[in-house]
Amino acid sequence: MHALAVRHLLRLGNTVAKRVRIPHGDSSTESNQTRAMAICLGGCCVAALTLPWPPAANDILVGAVGPTNTTDFLLGAVQDHAKTHRLAEAGLATLTHVADIRETKSGNIRSDDESRDWLPETFDCVVVVRNNADVSRRHVNHRIGIASAHEHAGRSFATTSAVQPVQDTKRRFALVHQGTLTNADALGRDLGLASSEPYVCYWMAGNDPKSIVSTNAELITALLAAAVDHGRTIQEAMREVVPRLDGSYALLVLDTAHPDQLFVAQHGMPLAVGASAGATYVASSPHVFAHETRRYLWLPDKAIVVLNATASSSSQLEWAKALEWTDDTKPELLPVETPAPYAHWTLLDMSTEAETVTQAIGNRLVGDRVVLGGLDHHATQMLSIDHLTIAAGHGSRHAAAYGMQLLEDLACFETVRVVPSHEVRNKSLPPRDGGCCVVSIDGEAKAPVKVAQRAGVPVFSLVNAVGSHVAQMTQLGVYLNAGSEHAAVSTKMFASQVAVFGLLACWYAQHRPRNGATVLDKTHAARLALLQSLQRVAPCLRASLTETRAAMKYLAPRLFAAKHCYILGHSYGDAVAKEAGQVLTRLGQLHAEGLSVGQFKHGTLSLLEGTQTPVILIVLGDSNPGDMLHAVEQVRASGAFTVVITDDEALVQDMADVVIPIPRNGALTALNAMVPLQMLAYELALLKGLDPDTLTTIA
Repeated sequence: MHALAVRHLLRLGNTVAKRVRIPHGDSSTESNQTRAMAICLGGCCVAALTLPWPPAANDILVGAVGPTNTTDFLLGAVQDHAKTHRLAEAGLATLTHVADIRETKSGNIRSDDESRDWLPETFDCVVVVRNNADVSRRHVNHRIGIASAHEHAGRSFATTSAVQPVQDTKRRFALVHQGTLTNADALGRDLGLASSEPYVCYWMAGNDPKSIVSTNAELITALLAAAVDHGRTIQEAMREVVPRLDGSYALLVLDTAHPDQLFVAQHGMPLAVGASAGATYVASSPHVFAHETRRYLWLPDKAIVVLNATASSSSQLEWAKALEWTDDTKPELLPVETPAPYAHWTLLDMSTEAETVTQAIGNRLVGDRVVLGGLDHHATQMLSIDHLTIAAGHGSRHAAAYGMQLLEDLACFETVRVVPSHEVRNKSLPPRDGGCCVVSIDGEAKAPVKVAQRAGVPVFSLVNAVGSHVAQMTQLGVYLNAGSEHAAVSTKMFASQVAVFGLLACWYAQHRPRNGATVLDKTHAARLALLQSLQRVAPCLRASLTETRAAMKYLAPRLFAAKHCYILGHSYGDAVAKEAGQVLTRLGQLHAEGLSVGQFKHGTLSLLEGTQTPVILIVLGDSNPGDMLHAVEQVRASGAFTVVITDDEALVQDMADVVIPIPRNGALTALNAMVPLQMLAYELALLKGLDPDTLTTIA
């Protein structure tokens, strides 16, 4: 930690010590211990404010300009996002016709009162903003506005001013920010010499912790305010300040001096601009304004642009003439108002999983060969890779583990490993003949791409979001074509990613004649078997859903009172068990651990508490089931409630309390086990009275 931060850690600790009434002269052991605890608390606060916060995938940024009221669109966009994401702060700001900024915002923070009660409240910040009695009156008929919602509330326990949008103290402009700054401490020190803002000291002024600039948004606001104080317009201030910001960020700014304009800047964060007949929209994803328009473009990196509310949407974007507009008519961007005829979006996504996988495979299967256009055009470069590192985003790591086994079984590479995308470093990449595959649903895991490109390692991507940053940076890879997910918990993306990994394995296997005759013969047979499994995957998923729905409805009450649940798998079933553990935890609000059978035997087995602890085992007949059968016997002997999902009921006859049969489909059999586990989580959520379409926190 910086020396300056340490000095202020001590100051903040003494401030806290004063609040617990510890006299400085009291040297008793109890007082010293209390003061030490207070100083540690101060250290935690300073560390939380000084360490860079990673950009949260659950954040949303949106703005709109047009001739009529934009408030309903902004609020609707934030509220729709909150249905599937756990948010801690939300707010919007609009400009009146007389150039006055009106804002409404809320976060998990008490108040601005002088009592400085640091205890957070528990409430839905988005609902508070939406139901604010003044919203309809304060923001009515305002034609330009910005809004945001964030996963981490304000990063400050002291004041609601940290919740975005943030205004400068003279109320000249307001901004919303998404992302993180890596040079915030240096900018803050410079700011103390350059700005007239009262909170210019990035750490603190004297012993007053209210002077802390606790968020990147406040820091950027102060930097812009300093430039405006020196006579710059807001656009000139942005052109001066933005190049000084290191990191990944996106900014939307309203300025009272320009009441008809919205100022936009970004670097390393996605921003899409959409144009309809009467308005222009900017958001972190085109899905945000999909109900309004399907005509959009992605802003180029390091762009600083102006959207004008008085010009028509088709004529005002002069800066965009050289860019490629997308008139997207794909199903994932078509507005869908309700999940009808299904009761919930979650059930809709589960029920259409087979169709999603069919769409992902598409026309890429031609006879006994796989055609991947992006890779085919760069076959020489792709086939030079002998050692592959798969950089998997948080929502893709289990699908990547499944894909790694498919690639290994078909001898596609000499070595394959999976690394979390945020942990990829130069040493994570092979020193020679290496390659990197970046797997990301939203296509925004840019860090591993940058690491690979700096190292000169070939990099390609498996992403779902067309035109995302990863896709633009790699210019090489395979799209999932899985469409958008409406449910709060991922269901169909896992199956789509596994299917695309199957295509990738077959593509590499059919281009590897140098492996030797013996290996090639085995690989050829395995490749043909996997191709057949890919052709059968959709009907198998449908059959799994049809045949197991009733059983899951029966099984859910048996898990209702459970506090813990374990899901065990082996080989391909290991990845499915871990993914299912996440789904059960997030959707069914049950602490569920997905484990490999080896992990379970070394310690976890002793934690079973008889029938109060359900254990679900995925036993596959074609993957050396010996270890799994032994685990079934051990679980049953412990008295735990035993559930077995299998493609061969004869293997587990009279060995389990409940047996769930699934279709057999070669290397993709384990994928069929995911269907009943998803349905179990859905039924458990309904049984507990939870809304499966809304993400909640486990009590």
